Amino acid sequence: MSSGDASVSPTDAAKEIDKLFPLNRASRDDRKNEEPESFLFEMWGVVISVAEQILWKHPGQTRLVEVVQALKDFPGPTTIEMEGWGKLAVWSDLPLLGPVMTERGYAIDLGDASDAQEAIRTRQRNFVAFAARLTQSGLVDRSKHFSIQDFRAAFEEEPDQRSKAYLKQGPRLDVYVPLAGIWILLCGNVIFAHCRNPGTPLADFKDAGKDWKGANGFSIERWNFWKKKFGEVKAHDQACEKTKGLAARAEEVMHRIEGEAT
Repeated sequence: MSSGDASVSPTDAAKEIDKLFPLNRASRDDRKNEEPESFLFEMWGVVISVAEQILWKHPGQTRLVEVVQALKDFPGPTTIEMEGWGKLAVWSDLPLLGPVMTERGYAIDLGDASDAQEAIRTRQRNFVAFAARLTQSGLVDRSKHFSIQDFRAAFEEEPDQRSKAYLKQGPRLDVYVPLAGIWILLCGNVIFAHCRNPGTPLADFKDAGKDWKGANGFSIERWNFWKKKFGEVKAHDQACEKTKGLAARAEEVMHRIEGEAT
């Protein structure tokens, strides 16, 4: 599953994946094929690993989303029962993609801002871009799971102004602000829709940072807080130029989304 092989259409790629599904594949040496659940966890893990290797602005990310869409649209769905998950349709339900995305997203530890962590941070930007594109496409919305934690890390955990860390924020900003910006640039309209109609906040992970004094979950007030913070970062003397530029673009997109919604 190569991001650079444009000769294989998304539909053809989906067909090849479907052939590998255990119920569609002949067993070898009289051995029983693996369980569908095991295959799906491994297969989606491979898809996500590929996404993490594609730079977040590269068109290969869009192509990978098109493969996922082709799988969802694949004719002749097979319904399988998996313990703990119930009945799921292969492939129209994209079974277990959401849980695998969640598991992978929470497993990534960005660590400190040392140069040794740069490869990890690059993969995380690429992962966030893939999650945002899946969200924008309507295939799998993981923005409620991931975006708030990225906004929180970028904007709601500022060091105390009396601390030495306050004077050394550049690395922190350069790690986390791009993640928040990617969410806005690639699926900001979905984030805004959640803020207008927030529903019940997810309870399985830490939500608000210490600098956010409002309620947990999405809200227009929190959207405005994040927008204000993007505006501050674009002029922050400790952020690098790439981070400033991305923050400025995100702020502009947020204003545009608001205007289009009125």
